[in-house]
Amino acid sequence: MLHATSRSLSTDGPRSQFTYRDLRRLGNYSPQSPLRVIALVDYDAFYAQCEMVRLKLDASQPLAVQQWNAIIALNYAARGFGFSRGASVEEVRRLCPNIIMQHVATWREGETSWAYRSDAADPAMMKKDKAALDPYRIESRKSINIITKHLPPAPLQRIEKASVDEVFIDLSAHVHSVLVSRYPQLAVDDNVHGSLPLPPRDIVLHWETDNLVDLPTSTDDTHRIDWDEIALNIGAQIVRNLRKEIFESLHYTCSAGIAQNKALAKLGAGFKKPDQQTVIRARAVPFFLSTCKMTSIRGLAGVLGVKAKEAFGSNSIPDLLAIPQKEIVAALDFRTASYRHWPGVFLDENLRSGPPDEAAPAWPCLSIGLSLHGLVKEEQRNQLITSFMLATPGRQDSAEQTHKPPVRDQEPAMCTKALAPRSVETTVNATADGYSCPTCGNMIAPTDVLEHLDWHVACALQERF
Repeated sequence: MLHATSRSLSTDGPRSQFTYRDLRRLGNYSPQSPLRVIALVDYDAFYAQCEMVRLKLDASQPLAVQQWNAIIALNYAARGFGFSRGASVEEVRRLCPNIIMQHVATWREGETSWAYRSDAADPAMMKKDKAALDPYRIESRKSINIITKHLPPAPLQRIEKASVDEVFIDLSAHVHSVLVSRYPQLAVDDNVHGSLPLPPRDIVLHWETDNLVDLPTSTDDTHRIDWDEIALNIGAQIVRNLRKEIFESLHYTCSAGIAQNKALAKLGAGFKKPDQQTVIRARAVPFFLSTCKMTSIRGLAGVLGVKAKEAFGSNSIPDLLAIPQKEIVAALDFRTASYRHWPGVFLDENLRSGPPDEAAPAWPCLSIGLSLHGLVKEEQRNQLITSFMLATPGRQDSAEQTHKPPVRDQEPAMCTKALAPRSVETTVNATADGYSCPTCGNMIAPTDVLEHLDWHVACALQERF
């Protein structure tokens, strides 16, 4: 473990591969900092643990969480009997006769709260009741509160709830504060592009009970510890103490991964379970990924991972790295990806209708909605096409009046040709008050000419058919 007292740094000799800018970015939570420290805290078999703690069962007792006729979670004592999540209740009881089957809480008609019920699996009740996962959400909130209280207050605290049993923690600013406290010389950044001094040569990093991902056997033994490993070591110590606090307060064990980004932290959390944490140093990343599958990486386990496995017969990262990039791009057809689809839709719409006539400062788009206006109750048993048309109120528009188009939020225009005024070739006679319709003889406002002519076409179609 690193000593909390400050230590002098030598300014002579070789320098660190990291700069003062990297250190400053670490304190600002910048993803561009190579010193970044991200942790994922993952509860071990969370639903099953909640029931184990609630029922005060020993960890050696097999338990499965039941929802209707299947199980949705099982503890580690129940693993190894040949069944997994989704198995039927009958199969689980056959393979593990001494297992405890705990049904989830349920909501029941006429009652104001959820409850654990002995008859929840009764076929008659299954048709009426609704599963309640509220107990697990409540326990999840308790753990979030513990994490929040354990870590320093903002701005040194940044957490992200990934799911009911997973929490990402960006420890960058927290680690930065510890580094600067232990090594005050690091706070001097007269030259942001200058390299940091190397850590003391005699420093020893103790990883306690952490799983440190192995390095390739060809790694140079003369490698000198740099600030990225010290940052990860500090982060590992913080997470270790946090996991201890969670267990002492709630009696829940959890695993963790500590790395430089979310994807690696996620892989590390699942590397050794239960109740362990794994640290992935930058030097160990290539070797660590060579043992992983593409479908195990966060963000690649969906359609892309499945397509890669179907196209090349393997989802092993070493196998995929041996394939030329052109072949991968051609086989996976990135042109159909969603991140390319929607920008194309927006571009096509802009080219079709053109940009708005006026621009105004825009807020970021948070949601898109559809609203309908001017709806009227139609007359029943009336099949005439005119029944679907509303009479246009009389207007006082004149030929000299101009209509100001509505102001719409927009980014800079991508095309200026699409909104060119459309000319109307017609035999309608223009007057000072509007246009005289040759079909009905009515005077029509200039802005309503096209709509009025369309109305005559619709009437003609109605009479014809």
